[in-house]
Amino acid sequence: MFEQLDARDRRHAASDELRVTGVTSSSRSAPASDQLTPQELQVALVVASGATNREAASRLFLSTKTIEARLGRIYLKRGIRSRIKLAVRVDA
Repeated sequence: MFEQLDARDRRHAASDELRVTGVTSSSRSAPASDQLTPQELQVALVVASGATNREAASRLFLSTKTIEARLGRIYLKRGIRSRIKLAVRVDA
């Protein structure tokens, strides 16, 4: 927050105060709800490598419906709509 306001001195002072209390400041990351679960990550990696839903299901020992459901959640969390964009995002 202080960096966004170009108040670096205050940021350092706040960090020092936090450190004294035993708390460390960290940059904000994406909300936990936006992060992929381990299972979603596995599906994303397999599908991004070019596998069809049926192939991904076979490799991961899941049903095609499960792959479809997880892909839907992955697309929502990442704000994408296609396998091509998923492949680009995974490679990045």
